[in-house]
Amino acid sequence: MKYSNVIIEVDPHIHTVISGHSWSTLTDYTEQAIKTGMKGFCLSEHGCRTPGGPPEFIPQAQMQVPEVYKGIRVFKGLEANILDYDGSLDVREKYLKFLDFCIASIHFFCLRGGTEEQNTEAYRNVLRNPYVDMIGHPDDPEVPCNLEALVLETKNQNKVIELNNRSLSPNRIDRADNAQKMIKLCKKHEVRICISSDAHWHEMMGEYTASLNFLEEIDFPKELIVNLTLERFQQYVDERRARLPK
Repeated sequence: MKYSNVIIEVDPHIHTVISGHSWSTLTDYTEQAIKTGMKGFCLSEHGCRTPGGPPEFIPQAQMQVPEVYKGIRVFKGLEANILDYDGSLDVREKYLKFLDFCIASIHFFCLRGGTEEQNTEAYRNVLRNPYVDMIGHPDDPEVPCNLEALVLETKNQNKVIELNNRSLSPNRIDRADNAQKMIKLCKKHEVRICISSDAHWHEMMGEYTASLNFLEEIDFPKELIVNLTLERFQQYVDERRARLPK
């Protein structure tokens, strides 16, 4: 499977200055998308328990942002914090309802990574939340989990696995090893993925060389990449809306 000249059209995981420890604005990301040939991105600001982060109502506040800005599709998102191994989040359902896409992650400032069994159970419980679409950076060696169990639960819930491009950087050997094992399991079990930048600086968005090289190396099917095209990502958003509580 050739990945040369492939453009990932939508990034589902970026952070603006609203997240409190990022450096770029919505306009910065929009101009970067235009520059790199992308067609959209998701405003996945951190949850409210993040030090210096946004208020809990940020998903509702995002409704003021136009769906299309300078020709770029802007999806409303969030990277919620997982608070315990039962899968509780730092943002309530009343605000999650406003989102197009929701990531949930374990961050040390809200929950220390536990045992592999505890972390795996936390991820399973979170994936059963209808508003959550993807676990953030589940390849983190500081938060060990059973990667196959994670992949299978993601498939069971008809959601997606994140291939975080930052995880494949040369200075993150342990995380890269986990990420590669996880994506190989996605290929084995035919589980959909999203490639993300997890950008905290706009020039990180649109640079997915490490991820694309790895996917080509293992001959990963392009049809399993949800954010490869804007149309395909929008189809997933429509699909998630259909599964949400009425």
